[in-house]
Amino acid sequence: MADDGLVTLTASEAAAEIAAGAVSAETYARACLARIEALDGEVKAFAHLDREHVLAQARALDERRIQGHPLGPLHGIPVAAEY
Repeated sequence: MADDGLVTLTASEAAAEIAAGAVSAETYARACLARIEALDGEVKAFAHLDREHVLAQARALDERRIQGHPLGPLHGIPVAAEY
């Protein structure tokens, strides 16, 4: 699946793809970040977005999966918090 198609997956579908190793959490995070960058100028949903932190966390989650650690149901799915 092309990276731009990843953002059309539901969270459950994306988590299943990540858990199966079909796509990495980092690749999925990059696709989500690209979508945010493409639309947020108009939507203005983010006051702050730490791209490097998102990618570092995704790489750490990929490493956990590779090492065989248990995965949660939404392992690798980026989440934005409102505060």
